Amino acid sequence: LSSTRVEPDVIVIDDASTPESARRVLAECAGRPRLRVHRSEEPRGCAGGRRLGVELAERELILFLDDDAELLPGALEHLCAELESHPEADAVTATVVSSDGRVLHSGGSLNVKDGIATYGLIAADTPIAGGSLPPSGSAGWVPGTAALFRREVLERFPIDEGMVGY
Repeated sequence: LSSTRVEPDVIVIDDASTPESARRVLAECAGRPRLRVHRSEEPRGCAGGRRLGVELAERELILFLDDDAELLPGALEHLCAELESHPEADAVTATVVSSDGRVLHSGGSLNVKDGIATYGLIAADTPIAGGSLPPSGSAGWVPGTAALFRREVLERFPIDEGMVGY
């Protein structure tokens, strides 16, 4: 685990929320250093919001964090350290745990057979035993709940705004 403190720039994308919600977002974000809010006047959805975030970001590493997810202390530093120690990786994802203590996913599996791709979630429904996360490793795809990408891969393979999910 890296002992270096990560000082992120944060971009909050307001995806054409109601005027009242937009005021609440601005009030919540006001006065926070290194944080800016960008309001989209037209709804872009998850994929469009992420693509906009990539366009607005200035850093080499870009974290997507869903609005219903929260990083534990030290998680961002850990994700950055993992990318640094694996230069061959395009992205890393956090292990996502539900409020009931079960793993939602720890990356995604990908299997291609006879031209058909099958996707799965690594460690899904695994209970957290004694506060320990399940072991992690290589993944075939990266769920976007809390995922750190190298900018280069997002420029090489831009997010398709027409995707319903992300």
